[in-house]
Amino acid sequence: MKLLTIVLLLVLTSYNIYGGTVISLEDARDLLLNNNPQYLAKQADLSAAEWDKRATLMSLFPRASFQTGLNYMDPLPPAVFGAKEDYAVSYGFQLNQTLFMGGRLWNAYSISRDAYRLAKADYDNKKLSLIAELEKAYFDYLLVRELHVINEKALMIAKQNQETAQANLEAGIISKAGYYQMKSEYSAREVALLQSGNSKKLAYRQLQNYLKIDDFEVQAVDLDSYQYLIAFYQDLSGPARDTVKDLLLSYGQANNPFLKMSRAGLAMSRKSVRMSVGSFLPTINLNASTMWNDGFSGMDNFNEETTLMIVASVPLFPVYDNYSGYRKSRAVFNKAQKEGESAEDSIILAIEAAFYTGLTAAKSINSSELALQYAEETYRIMEERYQNGLISTADFLAIELLFRTSRMNAANSKYDFLKNRSVLMNLLNIERDETLMQLIEGELESY
Repeated sequence: MKLLTIVLLLVLTSYNIYGGTVISLEDARDLLLNNNPQYLAKQADLSAAEWDKRATLMSLFPRASFQTGLNYMDPLPPAVFGAKEDYAVSYGFQLNQTLFMGGRLWNAYSISRDAYRLAKADYDNKKLSLIAELEKAYFDYLLVRELHVINEKALMIAKQNQETAQANLEAGIISKAGYYQMKSEYSAREVALLQSGNSKKLAYRQLQNYLKIDDFEVQAVDLDSYQYLIAFYQDLSGPARDTVKDLLLSYGQANNPFLKMSRAGLAMSRKSVRMSVGSFLPTINLNASTMWNDGFSGMDNFNEETTLMIVASVPLFPVYDNYSGYRKSRAVFNKAQKEGESAEDSIILAIEAAFYTGLTAAKSINSSELALQYAEETYRIMEERYQNGLISTADFLAIELLFRTSRMNAANSKYDFLKNRSVLMNLLNIERDETLMQLIEGELESY
């Protein structure tokens, strides 16, 4: 009975009061990678590239085949002497091997390896991009949900303030203008609550599109699990900040999936130039075969015939198409080279921007929390003064606006940091927070 009770409690705690499954950020990642069609398509592309690489490798090896045939002739020609049957049976083996093709076979295999590396980088890029997009949608929903709660409390405060204003009006403490200001503020809070409710629904719908499930509750993120990174960013300054920035830039240049794709594409273009040069060179093939033929003897007597042949061919005319192919491959290579340089500059700038944005976001968390504490304390003092008729309605509404804005800024600062962290990890080709921590800690040991 006790065991049954424990099991029931575990089941019930995994569901919210509305019957939907509670989804954590880790659960959301797993659902995304299991259900997203774009990610699954990239998996299929990677598998196809792997098999294409293996197939291209086999083109470097000899090709052997077994042949057999039945030759029926009725009537037999006079030239066939000693025939016992009107059919002849033959069988044998054939071997073909390319000896030289101007390096085109090896370059084709080398290109297939680069194509696999490109597909792998594209797969990693899609995976991390989807995770970053999912995390943004996840954090966006948590943010608008928190802002919705803030708007609910703001409406409740506005209602209380309106009741206070009505009492002060009846007591002759404030004018009708002050009372109408409070009524107007209450109406504005009602509209803001409706708008935040709609934003919450849209954010929930966007998250549904990523997860491909319905009726779930989003689990809040524990900011304490990111406290190490936040504290690390907050303490960075001077030479230490520049050292960490250089570390991240170096790691990103080596591991960014888009740059890996660019480098793989450049390598493929370079080898395509080599292949186009090889089209001007001769081709040499080796053909060997051994055949057995019974010579219409009814399979009583088989004659063996062995052939060994080396065939060489040299392109003579036209060669302009080969030259055009060469010029085209050179142009494609130059294009890939310039695009790679531009991509590297863009990625370096993006990593640097994400790093500095992360520093600002981390430091704004504490600042916004302090600002919220001061604004709340100020609001409590001014609320009491307003109830006693010591300040005007306009002054009190200004303080209330400051308090509400501080609460929203505190909420925004947390999720701005988390979303920026997702962007940085995507740029660095890092999937787990632990890896990012290890990267930073490894550099910390050097200074």
